[in-house]
Amino acid sequence: ARPPVQDAKAELARIETEARTLAKILNAASGDLFPSVLEQISVERGYETALGAALGEDLDVPLDRSAPVHWGQSEIQPGDAALPEGIASLASVVRAPAQLA
Repeated sequence: ARPPVQDAKAELARIETEARTLAKILNAASGDLFPSVLEQISVERGYETALGAALGEDLDVPLDRSAPVHWGQSEIQPGDAALPEGIASLASVVRAPAQLA
């Protein structure tokens, strides 16, 4: 018999594989119908890696509300953590649609 940790790891791997497969299906189905938000972003040279690290695969998500998954408007909430002192926001080096503000 396998220990519970191994069972949990196997289940997690199965779920992650299923999620990747579903994402590929959605992306293939939408094709160019829903262009990714990345196509509407410009970033100062040298900050590309920081933007990729911050948003990762979310850069592939479109803005179009008719897309199965899309960016939406969000307001800053009182409980949102502030950046550490002396750290600039990526917003100072990135030009992007309001949904990413």
